[in-house]
Amino acid sequence: MLKWNPITGQFDEIRSIAWLDGRFVNVTGDTMTGSLIMPAESYIGPSSTTGVYFKGGNVGIGTVSPTAKLQINSIASYESATLGSELLSASNWTLGTGWSGDFSTGFAHTSGTADLSNTLAAVVNNYYQIAYTVTGRTAGSFTVAFGGQSYSGRTATGTFGPRATTTGNLIITPTTDFNGTIVVSIKQITANYGPTFALYDSTGASSFEIRNSLASLNNTFIGVSSGARNTTGSNNTAFGRTTLYSNTTGYNNSAQGAYALYSNTTGSANSAQGTQSLYYNTTGYQNSAQGAYALYSNTCLLYQSPSPGLLRHSYAVFCLEKKK
Repeated sequence: MLKWNPITGQFDEIRSIAWLDGRFVNVTGDTMTGSLIMPAESYIGPSSTTGVYFKGGNVGIGTVSPTAKLQINSIASYESATLGSELLSASNWTLGTGWSGDFSTGFAHTSGTADLSNTLAAVVNNYYQIAYTVTGRTAGSFTVAFGGQSYSGRTATGTFGPRATTTGNLIITPTTDFNGTIVVSIKQITANYGPTFALYDSTGASSFEIRNSLASLNNTFIGVSSGARNTTGSNNTAFGRTTLYSNTTGYNNSAQGAYALYSNTTGSANSAQGTQSLYYNTTGYQNSAQGAYALYSNTCLLYQSPSPGLLRHSYAVFCLEKKK
């Protein structure tokens, strides 16, 4: 049987029959009569931080200080897609004219437009998180290219999450006046992350999910697998099954309707309302699509704004360089 221990805040198993009365539940199946009274502050589970915590009429999961009727505190593995180990090292770098430094302390640039490169080759269809820390910069910018994707106009610390379309190696190209130091990292995005909240149907399949991300990123992901590959993408709003499913670092996107903006990775400032609208958009930005399948096959074009239903299943395949 179980007896509540107010000192430890847990149920203790009591094997002596002398303790058995109407207040306790026998673990072998005895029926409890009367009320089971728990203290105002207590928990059920292996510990106060991993179990369900009760305090002042509130319930907390992952917290001992719930301030809402139900408060769930997330952990890092439920806030971002999983990253693998570092793929770059101190080896295989080529420093063009105007570059100096090393992998650990950073590469400094003074003048010229010669590339900084590494022989690391991308694997086609793999997703990557490229992080760059910029210090000391007062002028100029640079372009990051890897796996057939590029991100230009970089002037400050940031991230870039491409899906590789070629085996192209890492190349950083500065403008002639760029005068900063760059520390760069590449990690593969190895797995999606799970939802903080999920409902399952009678067959055991997930039918409704809510994903969390850092509060500073201002994302809302509601729907099965919605935003499941997001890493540092911010200010995104997605409602519907697998909306913004492939988004990694894209930002300022709005997707409503099952599979809307499904393939988007780094594209930004897109608005897709309707089932599978902008489905194949990957890096295109500032597109607006209203209606089922609107701009369904657009991949990299920008500034598209068709009327509802127009350009349904259109095959726009011209890719323009992504700029902020």
